Amino acid sequence: MKKEWIPNINIGQDYDVAYKDATIHFDVLGKMADFFGRDMPMHLHAEYCQIHLILSGRTLFNIDQNVYETESCAAFYTPPATPHAFLTEPTAPGYVITIHNTHLQKIMAELNAYSNHNSLLMPFHIDQQKETGLGQHHWEQLLTLFKMLKLEWNQSALYQQDCIETLVKLILINMLRLSGSEQPKKQHNQSEILCFREFSTLLERHFLIEKQIQFYCDALQINESRLNYLCKK
Repeated sequence: MKKEWIPNINIGQDYDVAYKDATIHFDVLGKMADFFGRDMPMHLHAEYCQIHLILSGRTLFNIDQNVYETESCAAFYTPPATPHAFLTEPTAPGYVITIHNTHLQKIMAELNAYSNHNSLLMPFHIDQQKETGLGQHHWEQLLTLFKMLKLEWNQSALYQQDCIETLVKLILINMLRLSGSEQPKKQHNQSEILCFREFSTLLERHFLIEKQIQFYCDALQINESRLNYLCKK
């Protein structure tokens, strides 16, 4: 059986070259949908995670073989190098945040200084219709933070980058608060996930020059059998 190639999309190169070297990219869903389409086939972002906020309308989202279907306001988190595909209604409004892995690691390190929370290694989704009480309060905060990020992104002001980074971190914190413990989890441990992410990053940086698998094994300090196992898993 022929294996299908999953394309790697680099937002800074394939979509918005003005942000080629940026660690954070923000856009409205409609603008990106006009470019990539509303029925986005399976793809990944080797060095980037993404946050999709869909404000209304029916959405089908496939992340790492977990399929989510929502009918109203929902948000989706996709870690780096994670295959995903989605379908939204033609007029569904929303936002997309793309974060480089180096900045994601910084956020994770800051969060882990207070608690051992590694949920950002795994994909998850949150649905406003399923929240009550305190959950609705966090949803209101999340929507407000997205509005603030949109305003900050479209202006030029003192400390703009610092403000954008702070808002993105607060968005992730609110999403983690809302995600709870009911997200589907694949049977991977953290060391395996981190090793695979590191391999994906190495591959993206060196695949044009380094064709031998031993180069990647040496960099990761594992043998070829172990790397093959991790990729299949």
